[in-house]
Amino acid sequence: MPVWEKFTTVAEIAPETIEHYRELVPPLIVQAYTEHGTGFIGNGLLRLVDPAYASEHLREIAHVGDHVVPILTTAFGDVIYWVEPFFFLASYRWGVVDILAYKDDNFVQLVTKQDFINNVLSGKLYEQAVQRFGGAPDLNTCYAHVPLLGLGGREDVTMLDPCDMWIHLQLILQTCGYPREVWREETRHD
Repeated sequence: MPVWEKFTTVAEIAPETIEHYRELVPPLIVQAYTEHGTGFIGNGLLRLVDPAYASEHLREIAHVGDHVVPILTTAFGDVIYWVEPFFFLASYRWGVVDILAYKDDNFVQLVTKQDFINNVLSGKLYEQAVQRFGGAPDLNTCYAHVPLLGLGGREDVTMLDPCDMWIHLQLILQTCGYPREVWREETRHD
């Protein structure tokens, strides 16, 4: 049974990349890399990324260490990453990092639950943006809030523009700073 039932593959992940990350991520993620490659989960809000490619960009712009493995990104530039033994959600647009799940327990179910998609990942706004722009952005493009949310922007479809995701994250970090950690019980999503 595949990790994600609805998945659109964009490209395979190189076998040497999968082998490199095999000991760094949970077996479920290795299975996803092998079965799916990079691409879109469901309607495209969530994307499975090549960990080597995404890590290179995040090391450059966010100065993350080698122990931080990006797993998924969203169409709004959020990054879900793995740091043993947790999955974290770095919502750069909101300026917060939060724990999502411990190990791979319920990870796939969590990130595909409609209430999580709508309430945490802005699923309804994503659907409006897809309508407005005529489709989902590609893997390295995201919908950016203009102005940035941290600079007074609003979470409104009329305030979105497609842009390069990595440049967008760099802009957020340079203008709004690094996200703060919010490890409070009421913010946990597991």
